[in-house]
Amino acid sequence: MENENLIKITAVIKIDPAERRHFENMTNELKKIVAGEGSSKVLAYDCYFKDPSSDEGLIIEAYSDEAAFLNHLNLIQPVSAQYNISIDVLDFSIAGQLSNATVQMFAAVYKEKFVNYSWRL
Repeated sequence: MENENLIKITAVIKIDPAERRHFENMTNELKKIVAGEGSSKVLAYDCYFKDPSSDEGLIIEAYSDEAAFLNHLNLIQPVSAQYNISIDVLDFSIAGQLSNATVQMFAAVYKEKFVNYSWRL
């Protein structure tokens, strides 16, 4: 059976087409950080767009547990701040058990766009 501590994330985003190249550069830098975290902590880290010129993307991530997820956020923060790209988050969903503090943090940032699916069949 699958690890009960897994944290899975999906986010639908929209970026300004003029910032697409910067977004791709940032994503490549973030993937280097992910590689350093190790495949036992970051299980998936993917970004898809509808087509090569689309401004709407889907981000899919998976982490071994909440600690790995929060560590990842701390590690990527300097790179994200350096690029300072305006990203419109259309939907942000997390599947898995999170602490109340983590749920409240994401709810405060993403408001009605955030959903935590915490109950697993």
